[in-house]
Amino acid sequence: MDRSSIRAWRRIQEKRVWRNRIKYYANLGHDIMDPDTKRCVKPTDWKEYRKVHWMMKLKDTATICSCWMCRNYLYDRKEFKLETRRLLAEQED
Repeated sequence: MDRSSIRAWRRIQEKRVWRNRIKYYANLGHDIMDPDTKRCVKPTDWKEYRKVHWMMKLKDTATICSCWMCRNYLYDRKEFKLETRRLLAEQED
């Protein structure tokens, strides 16, 4: 394989992953800002998310930002510490 075919394959995979990420966010039901009217609109199809400016960030990263809301992940330090202690105690036995 030459370089151009590898590069083309990477671009195809990037588009595939970006499309899947957009579909994921579309299923969550986020409203988007219409650039013309400056109002929040409920999109009817996942393809409408492609025009949104902040969705461009999903082309190269899995999350829009690193906050817990965008990652869909709640980090509870106390529970994490208890879980770690429990796992270590199980390993000792």
